[in-house]
Amino acid sequence: MKQEFMTAARKIGRYLGVVALSFSLLACGGEADAASNNSTSTPTAQTAQERVLPFPSFPASFETSVYQGQQGCIPDDNRYEFAVMKNEGMSDFGVHPKLNIPGKGVFVMPLFYNAAKDYGYLMSQKGDGKVCVAEKITGLKTHEQLNLMNVSHAAALTPEDCTFAPQVVNLCGTFERISARLINAGYSQDWQAKDSSGNTMTMFSGTGQSWITTTHAKTGATIFTAAGQGEFVKYEESPQQQPNQPSLVAKN
Repeated sequence: MKQEFMTAARKIGRYLGVVALSFSLLACGGEADAASNNSTSTPTAQTAQERVLPFPSFPASFETSVYQGQQGCIPDDNRYEFAVMKNEGMSDFGVHPKLNIPGKGVFVMPLFYNAAKDYGYLMSQKGDGKVCVAEKITGLKTHEQLNLMNVSHAAALTPEDCTFAPQVVNLCGTFERISARLINAGYSQDWQAKDSSGNTMTMFSGTGQSWITTTHAKTGATIFTAAGQGEFVKYEESPQQQPNQPSLVAKN
C-alpha cells in the first residue's frame, strides 16, 4: 500500500510539474522567438542545438550534465528530470526501491532507456538532492525477451575469474548454474543488459528482494554485484509506448 501511494504521489507530482514546466518554457520560447525576429546576428551552434532539443534550457543528456560539481548528476527535481529525459529521448523502464551496489552505496534505482538508440542508465537516487548515473547500459532485454541459456562461459572457472568486480555474496559460478539456483529459490529475471565494460548484468527479483548478477564477457564467470530490498518494478508499457511514466521516490 505504501509503495502504491508513493507511486501515485510521484505521478501527480510529475504531472503538475510538467504542466508548469511546459507553460514556462512556452512563455520563454515566445520571448525568444520575438527576440530572434528583431535580431540580425548569425545563428550560432548553440542556437542550432536549441532548435533541436525539446527543452534547450536543460542539459542534452544525463551523462554530460553537471550538478554540484559532479558529472552525470542533475537536481532531484521531477521537472528537471522530465526535461532531460525528453532531450535525450529517454523513458522510464522501471525502478528498484532500494538497491545496494558495493562502492556506490544504497539508493533508489530508476532505469531510463532510449529504445531507438539502444542505451540507457541505471540511476542513483539517494535522497541527497541529486540524481546521478550509476551505470550506463546497452542491449536491454525484458523478461519476455530473455534467454537465460544464451550466455557463453569457459569450460572451467578459476578463483581469479571471480574477482573482476566487487561482490555482495561470496558465490561464483557459470551463469547457467547461478540463474538456475535463483529460479529454483523462487526468483525470476526482470531484465538483462551489457554494462559499460561489456559484461552482462541480469536482475532477478522474488520473495521480496532482488539481486543483480554480472557475467564476465570473456570467462563467463558470474558473480553477485548488487542486492536489493524489495523487488524491481517494471512499468506495464514498453519504453517506446510510455515515455512519460514517472519513477518512484521511496527513500527507505
